Amino acid sequence: MLAGTFVSRPLLRAERLVKHFKAVRAVDDISFELYTGETLALVGESGCGKSTAGRLLLRLIEPTSGKVWFDGRDLFGLAEREVRSLRREMQIIFQDPYGSLNPRMTVRDMLAEPLALHGLAKGKQPERVAELLRLVGLGPEHAGRYPHEFSGGQRQRIGIARAVAVEPRLIVCDEPVSALDVSIRAQIINLLQDLQRRFGLAYLFIAHDLAVVKHIAARVAADKRALFAEPRHPYTHALLSAIPVPDLSLKRERLVLQGDVPSAHRPPQGCRFHTRCPHARERCREEEPPLAAADSHSVACHFWKEIEPFTSASRLTPVNERLTRLQAAFHTGGGSS
Repeated sequence: MLAGTFVSRPLLRAERLVKHFKAVRAVDDISFELYTGETLALVGESGCGKSTAGRLLLRLIEPTSGKVWFDGRDLFGLAEREVRSLRREMQIIFQDPYGSLNPRMTVRDMLAEPLALHGLAKGKQPERVAELLRLVGLGPEHAGRYPHEFSGGQRQRIGIARAVAVEPRLIVCDEPVSALDVSIRAQIINLLQDLQRRFGLAYLFIAHDLAVVKHIAARVAADKRALFAEPRHPYTHALLSAIPVPDLSLKRERLVLQGDVPSAHRPPQGCRFHTRCPHARERCREEEPPLAAADSHSVACHFWKEIEPFTSASRLTPVNERLTRLQAAFHTGGGSS
């Protein structure tokens, strides 16, 4: 997030966005705002419609209903010619760093293509390509290579360079680190944050890993600090319980969701989560919960006030008392085993 305050008008605003593929309800009534220079996380498990929502926001696919405004302009009300000119301001980084790159094009050609398409860096494309490569931690010598000659992390750096080449204002990051080794993820996250600070980029960060989200996002459709400190919805409890604990002497009580994920073809009546919620009651099966204010964020649950708040500390238990004593002795420089 950039230092200082955000402008009063959101850069991107989605209102009651819906996308159905025939009878499949991929995206069903989502609304949010994203401001210049901030990162908003869109979180959920695989198959819940996160990537579809990202493509709707860029108008790569058309919605069933709903509205999206980009910098005050009705995105779905624009003519095709106007949308093409707006593409420069809205870019995307894909999940698969190999599948998103053309295997028959060199890095030089891939980075020069959007420059030529938007009439940028005329007469100076080789210099601009070299600048973009340095910007993402690669060198000009990589320009003549093909995607198969790079590692996964390097390919994602190329994808990021391609996204920032046209100087966008918004980038949809569609699971940009989930396909990478754990050792590489932090490097890519740090690169994204550095580019955001440098260019004032707004990110819609699509992810299922809350540990990554906690590091990069300013909001998760709610204030991040409040959400992680005192989540209210049972589904959020389960997501947080899946985050690994970096202390070998402790383990977190895992809240495993029972039952099957509801069908997108025939979603259940009432609360969509009730088929897997350990707190579900008859009302949950019949009545869809409204979005209610809970401290600094909102929650769609009939009984959230009655459910014990989830806190990370309260769910941690010692794994091995001897290991705990040894670690304590190591940190204090003494003690017996």
